[in-house]
Amino acid sequence: MRTTRRSTRVAALAAIAAALLIGVPVAPVEAADNLTAFTIDTQPDGNDPGTSLAFTDTAVAASLVGGGVEMTAGSGGDVYVAIIQPPTGQTLAPGTFTTTLNGDETSAGLSIEIPGEAPCSDSTGSLDILEVSLGVDQVTAFAATYTDWSCDGSASLAFGELRYNSAFDYAAASTSPSTIDFPDQAVARPSAPVTVTVTNDGSADLTLGTAGFSGADPEMFSKDDDTCSDATLTPGTPSCTIDVTFEPGTAGPASAQLDIPDDTALGTRTVLLSGNGITLTSEVTITTSAKAVAFGKSVQVTANLAAHEDTTNQQLTIFATPFGGTKTPIETGDVDSNGDLSFTYKPTKKTTFEASFDGDGSYTPATSGQVDVDVVARVVGRLARFDARSGRYKIYGFTSACPRQHRRCPTYAVSVSPNHAGKKVSFVLQLFASGRWQTATTVDGRLGPKSTRVEIFVYKNASIVGLPTRVRVRFGGDADHLGRTSKWSYFKVVR
Repeated sequence: MRTTRRSTRVAALAAIAAALLIGVPVAPVEAADNLTAFTIDTQPDGNDPGTSLAFTDTAVAASLVGGGVEMTAGSGGDVYVAIIQPPTGQTLAPGTFTTTLNGDETSAGLSIEIPGEAPCSDSTGSLDILEVSLGVDQVTAFAATYTDWSCDGSASLAFGELRYNSAFDYAAASTSPSTIDFPDQAVARPSAPVTVTVTNDGSADLTLGTAGFSGADPEMFSKDDDTCSDATLTPGTPSCTIDVTFEPGTAGPASAQLDIPDDTALGTRTVLLSGNGITLTSEVTITTSAKAVAFGKSVQVTANLAAHEDTTNQQLTIFATPFGGTKTPIETGDVDSNGDLSFTYKPTKKTTFEASFDGDGSYTPATSGQVDVDVVARVVGRLARFDARSGRYKIYGFTSACPRQHRRCPTYAVSVSPNHAGKKVSFVLQLFASGRWQTATTVDGRLGPKSTRVEIFVYKNASIVGLPTRVRVRFGGDADHLGRTSKWSYFKVVR
């Protein structure tokens, strides 16, 4: 809103003469209640919540200016000024008028100056003069209500009450705060309430209507503990309160306004509301009880949802992806009091685990990192077709059929699980001589269709007799299984 420059002051003598010309009684007329006030309400404009001010008693002064009244309010450099003039050729008297800046034949003049705002070149509005009593050189009593006052066509209108030694009550109100900028708030979660206080700043009872929300996003704001709606505030009990809460429905900025109807000249108390909805970031982690397990054994997989206490959805899903296979959910359920969901799983080959959270209204969906668990192949080697046992040794009887016909030789049977048909295995045969185990031979072979192989160790002559001998086999592993070496199997050839 903009203002006008104050008209040039008329000298005291001219003021007296003007008063005499319009026949206003010189003797002061005492008002019944002697109410003195200057109120001004401006409508919100964009992010500007408008102004709601009420000056009373010694903060307000009235004087004659030309054929009209000048009222001032405030102190120092922050002085508000209202100049009311009668229509051209008329005296100032009670009645309802349209207004222009300086008045004309059909409109009263109404100029309002607000500190810090530029002068007006034109204005429009309405004025209801309730009481006029002017002395020769002073204002004895005055009462008026102005509405819809606009400076240079501004959409931000001004409303208010003017009283000086008047018997006419007036309605005035204010809100605190007039703007609320809520801190960032998680989507679908209500904020802490902020209390709005409405105060009756006038001399009359203040009648309030039902408070509600309007603007861009009214559905994201709510009220509670509302003692203002449809209440009447007397000057003796001048305040009521409304708790306002912000609950964003989506991420991003939101705005609205709280509207509280009243019976002031403005007609509504307005509180501008703003906030920003945010989506909280979820975090899911996954761990396993081991990095590798033997074929046929199980691993415990544990997924954890951080901040699970705050989520409305506490469900996680654990996925397993076997090497070369398809990602498949293996467990879905709510986390425990520690935020954990655990599952025991028996992988048959190298498997990748991960977990996911679908999110809720406040928290984003999230997927954990990946954890691999290797599976160690089971490699078993056993001596076969032996003749006897002696402690840990298998006993084979010496026979010339072994070197000549490859019969009745020490025999070693191997199996690898799971099936690795066609894959290479390596055998090591050692003899105990000169006080230590020494490698006598190494042999490579391929597993058969059933992932088995039988290796026959052919000795050349009787020099083998009595020598402690041992054998084992190693599977080197591949992309889906880690390799493993069997235990030693011990044997002797005897006569």
